[in-house]
Parts: sequence; structure tokens; C-alpha cells
Amino acid sequence: MTPGSPPKPPASGYSKLLIASLALNLLFIGLFAGAAIVRHRWHGPRDASLSDPSLRGFMFQLPKERRESIRVSSEQVRQAWRPLRRAVQDARAAYNAAMYAQPIDTGLVEKTLGELIAAESAARRAGIAVLTSAIAQMTPDERKRFQEFRRRHEPRFGHRFRQGDDDNPAPPAPK
Repeated sequence: MTPGSPPKPPASGYSKLLIASLALNLLFIGLFAGAAIVRHRWHGPRDASLSDPSLRGFMFQLPKERRESIRVSSEQVRQAWRPLRRAVQDARAAYNAAMYAQPIDTGLVEKTLGELIAAESAARRAGIAVLTSAIAQMTPDERKRFQEFRRRHEPRFGHRFRQGDDDNPAPPAPK
């Protein structure tokens, strides 16, 4: 710019474009932050009933005092289950270590796989005991609601597992 020449007007189109870009960026950042807050608030780990088809998911639908009484009454059985779950984790780690060892020892892989299967079987039996002890504490109405909850949340695997087929008859309706 030379002295005496008139000053250039600000690039109004360019500045408007920058302002619009900034507004759009702030809008998207706000949308993502809002979605993260909403997801954490309503679908977080405490609201398992939305996605967990197990006993734990159903228990969140019961009143808090009822949920606590069932949990306390089955605590002793759950305590026996915990070391078995830890044994499964240890057996799985030993199996993975044997699988990825170089050179591979097929005898060790076979042995650790057998131990993993045995540990998982023991943990499943203990899990069944936890489930049955909790079900024994439920009222008949709660058991009926639990059966409906399980039916509503059972996995859908497609056409091969439709209920009512000869291979997969429909379970009896709750009374």
C-alpha cells in the first residue's frame, strides 16, 4: 500500500466464510460432546437392563430394596463363584501362552486347553448355582417377569433359529 492511496476494504466474503466455518465447527463439537454426555448418562454401566439379557440386567428393573435383598441372600454362593472365574482367567492366559510359544508344543497346548475347558465347566456350574439361588428368592410374579425378560432379550440368529420350527420349538408361554 502506498501513501496517499485509499485503504482496501476488508475482505468481507472471506471473513464471513471464516465465521461460518467456526460456527459449523463449534456446532459439531457441541453435538459430539452432547452425544457423549447423553450416552454416559442414560446408557452407562449402571443401566445394564437395556443390553444385558442376564440376571444382572433383570435385577436393575426391580426396586432397589428388593434387588439388595436378593443380592445379599445369594452372596455366599457368589463368593464361591469368584475364585472359579479367576481360575478361568488363569487357564485362558496359560492356553494363550502355550498357543503363541515358539516352537509350539502341541502336548502343552492340548493340556492347557483341557484345563481351560475344565475351569470353564466348573465356573458355569457355579454360575448356575448363583442363578438358581437368586431365582429361589424371587416371588412368582418376579420369576414370570424374568422369564419374559429373557425371552425378549434372547439373541436372534436369523432364519435357522426361528421359533416354531421343527428343530427349535417355541418355549411354553409363562402362566
